[in-house]
Amino acid sequence: MNIKKKSKIIQALVLKGITQKALASDIGVSTQFLGEVISGKSRSHRVEQEITKVTGYEFPTPQRVPRTLSAANN
Repeated sequence: MNIKKKSKIIQALVLKGITQKALASDIGVSTQFLGEVISGKSRSHRVEQEITKVTGYEFPTPQRVPRTLSAANN
């Protein structure tokens, strides 16, 4: 995720008066994991949905990676 997208999420939280720590606590994840999802280092559909509910920021749809033939046979 680029810095502009991360900044939009952080700014939306600030405008609503919500800290990352409070949001993490409300949705039942660690502050560290929430930060990783916001920065794009980790993905969690549930956490992304919760962030969207609070901030209005829409995360990109995850790209599905097709299985290779050799991986499917293992």
